[in-house]
Amino acid sequence: MRNESFDFRKYDALGNDYLVVDPRHCGLRMTPETVRKLCDRHHGVGSDGIVLGPIVDGGRLGLRLFNADGSECEKSGNGLRIFARSLIDAGYVSASKFTVRLEYSGQDIDVDCLDCRDDLIKVAMGAYALHGPGLPARADGCDFIDRPIRLRDTEVRASCVDMGNPHCVVIGEPVNEATARSFGREICSHPYFPNKTNVQFVEVIAHDRLRIEIWERGAGYTLASGSSSCAAVAACRELGLVDDRVTVEMPGGTVVVEIGSGRNVFLTGPVKCVAAGVLADDLKRGLTDAQR
Repeated sequence: MRNESFDFRKYDALGNDYLVVDPRHCGLRMTPETVRKLCDRHHGVGSDGIVLGPIVDGGRLGLRLFNADGSECEKSGNGLRIFARSLIDAGYVSASKFTVRLEYSGQDIDVDCLDCRDDLIKVAMGAYALHGPGLPARADGCDFIDRPIRLRDTEVRASCVDMGNPHCVVIGEPVNEATARSFGREICSHPYFPNKTNVQFVEVIAHDRLRIEIWERGAGYTLASGSSSCAAVAACRELGLVDDRVTVEMPGGTVVVEIGSGRNVFLTGPVKCVAAGVLADDLKRGLTDAQR
């Protein structure tokens, strides 16, 4: 697919799918309405979000991330891995190791393409934190670890992690789609989280394996999430429940999360290219109208 002028490429990271839009070939401005229309699975191309890039600045290859609801996303582990794979497919990079930049935060992310045959890509997600602008502020000055959150009809215990985006990790509730859709939606918009939050429901299978279900603040119920996997492992590590290398099972498949020194997190998982194409004139007209 190299050297072809596509409006978009679509990638799948364990059921978490993104459209990669290269600004060289597609001149659309990524307004919230444009993003929503493109991601619409009935009236648009359909995806969980959009990766805009590469945004070339000197020698840097940057990206912006957007959720399906039109909001801009601070960080996405699957989105980063998808972007890395797209750079290889489009011929922007040829080395197995390179660096990309998150335009939202200015953070540089190291990428390692481990196995081209199995499409395994490893990204350095940076250090996790137990406090941050999107996490609950506690008057007692303590981190929000294994603390109660009161919901309409029940109370859950949760731990909050900042992966560059906010996460609320719940242990002790049934780990299934129904829980994620009901409790996840409510926790996501809880007053504790002024900017909403991603939510994970976790079952600890062993010291080196977790199973999770996910509610993403910008996409809803999701089959897989890289940053959610990292947050789940980070929270469980703080609670002494897991080791530093953990396989995370999700409905869409598995990833491996490693915690290094300084709470630095590394995420490894597969990425597949699904399609590459051009936007039809009918859709382009609707998108152009939305930008006026």
